[in-house]
Amino acid sequence: MRRFCWPAICVAASSALLGLACSRHGGSPPESKDPAVYARGIKQLVTEFLDDNRSNPADAPKQAAVLLETLEVHPSQPVGDHGAIYAELTERCKELTTAKGADITKKLNDMAALIKKLP
Repeated sequence: MRRFCWPAICVAASSALLGLACSRHGGSPPESKDPAVYARGIKQLVTEFLDDNRSNPADAPKQAAVLLETLEVHPSQPVGDHGAIYAELTERCKELTTAKGADITKKLNDMAALIKKLP
């Protein structure tokens, strides 16, 4: 009985964290025509995603798919001079969805470095 509880606990915890992250932000950054406002929203969303997944990186690939949906719309958003950063961030998130082992932590670290470049 005990070993069957762990998958259920992991799924419940992942769902709760994902629901909490999405409910805080409505799942996406605020709508704005100002590149600085958009950058702050993305930066906060990605920072919370990273914070939630640092303690258990194995769950990050599953949760990255939800974040990826938000990041993939960056070409239609006010990115200002930071389009290349958003493109690279989107690519790292996409790679994270299929990452395994130590590559997960590397992708999370890459994403953390990229968001530091946003205003």
